[in-house]
Amino acid sequence: MTALTAHEKSPMGPGAVDVKYENKMFRDDPTLKDRFYVKPDPVAPIPPVSGPNSVAAKVQPPSRVVKNMNRLRHDEMASWSGIAALRNLVDDTMPEDQQAVLDAGAAEAIIATMQAWPDHAGIQVSGCGTLVKVAEVDSNARMRVLQAGALFEIAAAVDRLSKAHHKDTDGDKIGKEIVHKANFARDCLLKIAGKKTDPRNKKHIQAAIDGGVDVKLFSKLGLKEREKMEEDARKRWLQLKAIREEEEDKKEAELLNKTPWAYTMDRDRSTCVLFPGQGAQKKGMADKLMSCAPAKALFDKAAEILGYDLAALIRDGPQEKLDQTLYAQPAVFVTGLAAVEKAKLEQFETLGRTKTTAGFSLGEYSALVYANVMTFEDGLRLVKARAEAMDAAAKMGATCMASISGVDDQTLIQMIAEATKQVGGDGRVYVANYMFPEGRTCSGDTQVLKKLCELVQSLGSGKSGKLVAVSGAFHTPYMSPAQEALDAAIDATPMEDPTVHVLSNVTGEYYRDVAHVRELLKRQIVEPVRWEQQMDVATGGFLNHAVYLETGPGKQLKAMMRRINQEAWGKMSVLE
Repeated sequence: MTALTAHEKSPMGPGAVDVKYENKMFRDDPTLKDRFYVKPDPVAPIPPVSGPNSVAAKVQPPSRVVKNMNRLRHDEMASWSGIAALRNLVDDTMPEDQQAVLDAGAAEAIIATMQAWPDHAGIQVSGCGTLVKVAEVDSNARMRVLQAGALFEIAAAVDRLSKAHHKDTDGDKIGKEIVHKANFARDCLLKIAGKKTDPRNKKHIQAAIDGGVDVKLFSKLGLKEREKMEEDARKRWLQLKAIREEEEDKKEAELLNKTPWAYTMDRDRSTCVLFPGQGAQKKGMADKLMSCAPAKALFDKAAEILGYDLAALIRDGPQEKLDQTLYAQPAVFVTGLAAVEKAKLEQFETLGRTKTTAGFSLGEYSALVYANVMTFEDGLRLVKARAEAMDAAAKMGATCMASISGVDDQTLIQMIAEATKQVGGDGRVYVANYMFPEGRTCSGDTQVLKKLCELVQSLGSGKSGKLVAVSGAFHTPYMSPAQEALDAAIDATPMEDPTVHVLSNVTGEYYRDVAHVRELLKRQIVEPVRWEQQMDVATGGFLNHAVYLETGPGKQLKAMMRRINQEAWGKMSVLE
């Protein structure tokens, strides 16, 4: 066994004081140790459990409790907890603290709280019991509680507790609960008047009766009266329950009509709903929808907002008028959402699994309404403002649009530059829509677009360029004059966060929140529609869409999908 070193033999133990300092510090100079001694802070004596400086009174001073009750009277739990705290202070403290409860205005605070929550049985019962506890502190306390109006407030509580509707009481046993609580309040009424042996008891009761309290409240209920009260309470509760259930069913139906996917978890959603844009309009496109009451109701609302009969215009034409921006945009917007209303009756389960929605140009407004970002009415007003602003901007110059296909983006940019150079002047052309691979729509100066179409056609077979019957250079800087009016309309439109994923035309990615929606909608009319990029996101494996629905009118989006993703095209159908 190894011998201990001098350090290990130290009376302080191993590691306490180095051995070479040990003698000096503890033997040669005994005062040295005291010089390193720090006197600890004095420890305060433990306060008594009760008395004027009790733990209860220090943790919850009565004045603070009453102040919070008065300040937070609108809060249910704060009100209920305040009454309980006052009861604890009266129960658990000495007379000095009980007096502090009275001086803080506890009786007045309890009465005010009971009046603020007349339908809350818990607050009524707790208030009655606490008023009795405060009154029983001494004769002076009883006088102060009675002078505050406690007798009359407890009488009112008896009446409140005898009713069938309690905010916090429900269920099959409501009759027994009501009788029990009402009887408790009656007992409190008798107790707060004073002990039966106290000659002032009868005087207090008589004063209450003279003040309007029913004399019957000062006697307990008989068996027959209790049974009748129980039966009446149960009948009233059953009536209220039926009304409440009917209201809840109505609210649930409204919620599911507005948000079919409300009760479907995100992981179980697999439907992508797509809305077409301007250009899909045609005479008679809503004929199959008018037999559906909810769909027809949208056209009725539209007539009120637009100031003309949109349904008649779609039904009777003429097509030339329907093609005008002023009428085409509201027509396509309403028809697409009306098709959804019809689908809610016929394909609710499919819509109930909606995960994503998107719309082409104007159709993006339909998608935002579908995603509950704005109401149908507000959305239509915004579309009306958009159509008016874009129509006015289109009339400011000779502009139009052209459909280009079979040309890659690099070649197209080069040909736009060449067409612009050959025509000369200030006219410009921009890519307005990225529809599908090698399928683009260009917007801008009419003469430059005509030259661009000639250049594309000259490339030979498989290359196509032709002007489109649209009245303006949409989704380009030519629409800048429309921005101010549209920006103001967007800012004035009430909006909420989307309840499903919505893909943006401007970025091809999802909207994040309301602020993001407002920002990108303002940019939409002067920037290109990135539909191909949007559909690349929508058809990506991460989202795992099993169904793609085009609302109509028309099948333009399905035709584009065939060129973007063959697998998704096979899963796509059009609402009729």
